[in-house]
Amino acid sequence: MSSFADYAQYYDLFYRSKDYFAESAFVLALLRERQASVARILELGGGTGGHAVHFAESGCSVMGVDLSRRRVEGAQERFLARPANLRSRFRAVQGDASDFSASEKFDA
Repeated sequence: MSSFADYAQYYDLFYRSKDYFAESAFVLALLRERQASVARILELGGGTGGHAVHFAESGCSVMGVDLSRRRVEGAQERFLARPANLRSRFRAVQGDASDFSASEKFDA
């Protein structure tokens, strides 16, 4: 197992005191300040979905991309515990941000 994979299992523990809500609100405020409508967000390096939950709760659809399969699975698990309307606004995929390509369009 690589050190990157080892780290993935401790990701949520390491970031447990991170204020995902405040950071997400800050990002959304900046985005909405610059464009009226932000409905679809592509989150590169999305980790286990801590920010994505708050983006989805604010009404956005989110595609979270992370290099780690374990973090993608963690994000999927995080959303399984949420109501169906939130689950429908989120998709996590494993991919490398340096060469990731999506067929869909995103606002941010």
